[in-house]
Amino acid sequence: MDGQSFFYLGDTAWSAFADARADEWSYYLDYRRRQGFNAVQVSLLPILHDRSLNPDSDPAFDIDQVQEHSRWQFNDRYFSRAARMVDEAAEQGMICTLVVVWCSYVAGTWASARSPQFVMSNEVLGDYMARCQELLLRPNVVLVASGDSGFVAPEEEPFYAELIEGMRKVNPRAVIGCHLQPRALLPAALDKLVDVLMYQSGHHFEEQSLGWRLAQYYSSCPPPRPTIDMEPCYEGHALGGRKRRYRAEDVRRVVWQSVVAGATAGAGYAAHGVWSWHRTGSTFTNPQFSGEPADWREALSFEGARDMAVCRGVMEAERLVGTENVLRGLVTPVPVVQGVNTHREGEDDVMVATNGQQGAGGMAYLAPGQEARLPVAASEISDIRAIDLRTRAPAEVSARGSAPRETLVTAGPASGDVVIVWK
Repeated sequence: MDGQSFFYLGDTAWSAFADARADEWSYYLDYRRRQGFNAVQVSLLPILHDRSLNPDSDPAFDIDQVQEHSRWQFNDRYFSRAARMVDEAAEQGMICTLVVVWCSYVAGTWASARSPQFVMSNEVLGDYMARCQELLLRPNVVLVASGDSGFVAPEEEPFYAELIEGMRKVNPRAVIGCHLQPRALLPAALDKLVDVLMYQSGHHFEEQSLGWRLAQYYSSCPPPRPTIDMEPCYEGHALGGRKRRYRAEDVRRVVWQSVVAGATAGAGYAAHGVWSWHRTGSTFTNPQFSGEPADWREALSFEGARDMAVCRGVMEAERLVGTENVLRGLVTPVPVVQGVNTHREGEDDVMVATNGQQGAGGMAYLAPGQEARLPVAASEISDIRAIDLRTRAPAEVSARGSAPRETLVTAGPASGDVVIVWK
């Protein structure tokens, strides 16, 4: 920020504009800023199928009026409050990443099939976008056109292309991206319109390798642009309908793998309960897939947020952040295809990437107890360091030549997974 390269670290609070009280928003921003976050990810419209039904919620429009009478009544209080909340985030030095139209409101999508009465007509969309103009012009916003989009329906691509072009007219200097379903790839027509490549590795246990597979795919897409896993698995969220919940170590594994694989511009994070601003006693609409959320205050203190701050700190301190993927040469690359790539146990326990500049070093992620073979002679390494990601402390590291152009690296008695950086 302020013209400097930085690692985007975005906490997810999709429903904050509708559900957070003024004092709660102030507390939340200060808490996350002190932890090391520099962005907040918010949906301007309710995520209809996936939210906490808080009794004092005040969303962008009257949901019951649309549900029961197909009558859209937008809420002026909401848009004024959202603008104040974005401005307060700016005072804290934080970006607001705004998802403008979740796919629930677009004809033909998987989400609108569940609630077709909420599909926006051109007239309704025009009214809504007119009310969003002040938000779109704020200097500290990143605009995300789509939410959870699969780009399967023929209506979806032209809808979002027109939406992006409209947002660009309102704010020609805006940074614009898209939020996708895990299995989806950004269509070529939209790829040409976005400034940042965002993706979702998601919450299905068998698809967690999408974190690094999609990082590798998008970081190689021309022209070079920032690549960010905007939605890795949420801490405390169920494993896609299973009983077990994602722990801090699950989240950091996915995030570090995505970073090593090419998503060097940043990452999103979410605690299950903060993103829906859940209050104890409120009904959550999707417990079958996600599991019941914690109260937002409890979820705010989940341990994984500290791991994310370590990731940002390493990436910025080592100057590995950039609009182009500076890390090249991922070991054992696997092409990304439309659809699910089955994860093979142990295939990504060790991931190594080298800097694109000859002799400029690189980084490696090692699961607990693993070793890495770096594609460089031991004599060419001038500096090598390791961090035990579980304890967030430096770890001992040993390096010895194992081949003419190869160095075997092992971490010392580390208690968890390890990231190694060398020059």
